[in-house]
Amino acid sequence: MSSILISNVYSTRNKGDQALFESLLDICGPRHVHAVAAADYSEVSKSYPGVRVIRLPWESRSKNRFKKRFNNLLGLLLFCLDILLIRGRFTELGCAFRRSKLVVACAGGYLEDTSVSYYGMLVQIWAAVFLRKQILLAPQSIGPFRKKWNQRLCSSIIGRATSIYIRENLSLSFLSDTAKEKAVFSPDLVLANVNYSRPRLREATQPRPVVGITLVDAVYYLGRDAATEYIRKIVCVLDELETRGVDVEIVTQTIGFAGGTSDEDMIDDVLRARQVVRRKMVPDIASYLEIISGYDAFCGSRLHSCLFALKRRVPAVCLSYQPKAQGIYENLQLSEFVQSIETFNPAHVSDQLVRLCTDPVFSASIQARLDAAIVKVEECGRQFVEDVRRRR
Repeated sequence: MSSILISNVYSTRNKGDQALFESLLDICGPRHVHAVAAADYSEVSKSYPGVRVIRLPWESRSKNRFKKRFNNLLGLLLFCLDILLIRGRFTELGCAFRRSKLVVACAGGYLEDTSVSYYGMLVQIWAAVFLRKQILLAPQSIGPFRKKWNQRLCSSIIGRATSIYIRENLSLSFLSDTAKEKAVFSPDLVLANVNYSRPRLREATQPRPVVGITLVDAVYYLGRDAATEYIRKIVCVLDELETRGVDVEIVTQTIGFAGGTSDEDMIDDVLRARQVVRRKMVPDIASYLEIISGYDAFCGSRLHSCLFALKRRVPAVCLSYQPKAQGIYENLQLSEFVQSIETFNPAHVSDQLVRLCTDPVFSASIQARLDAAIVKVEECGRQFVEDVRRRR
């Protein structure tokens, strides 16, 4: 009997989010999953037609800002009242929670308050807690929080979950003592997924080393002025790599919703300054992995693009826009390859990438560390897999 609800799924418009959901679906077993609660209903349904996807009632796609906010607030209110008063008998999402034996909150960096979607993610965990369902938080990052009361709210709710899996130790600092007792370290689902692990496949015909790069919507995370500086420094990296005989391809990991900024806006800005090869978004994770496998080194502003590269044994320099990347790289013993997106030194990043591409001794030493780290995290990830399958 299918008894698992996968909640907190975001979208397949981001290959990182898609890989987290795909990995979790594989762990749960599709025949055991009766429903998936997703913010981007249409895209998730299109990518996984055999899965029943439920639209989150507070995720309106209206282009009218006032109408969107009204619909989101109304949908959230109706769901909360449904859970509180009649225990999930009215809304489709409420009925899915009511029917479930086990709720698994999908992984990601959602439990932090830089976006209002944080409340939508948190309310799904609250619903499972209120209905006294078993709830597992798949390996994810928690925090940072801009407001103390948001941290206390999050810690109070997730502290009532059955188990809390965290992918880096920094998240512990944002949890209450009660929540810390339930916290278990487990690697990111992309790193733990053995199906994604395969040696890189560089084409022998490539005359020059090639570095893959992903960009992030820096306007959203940093603001307009900082985003301009970010683009300037990325262009400096491209110029330095070109001067030193290394080719570059920009890879699209995320496309935005209509009406907002996106990673593609950053790519367009960079391409207006320098002409490099641009790889468009591909529909599935396997194709995305094959693209990344062909590079000699990688430089990602999107965390999961770096994790994809590492899984394919491509050394990756991460330009981190949140603390989660630093923690994950420290666990892999590769912390020297992480820099802040706001303060990174273009010359240092270029030096690391060139050395990874052209210095065989240095590259081999990093490769050996990477091989050992991947084996270790895959073994560590088995605890979460066994926990889910024991409870389903």
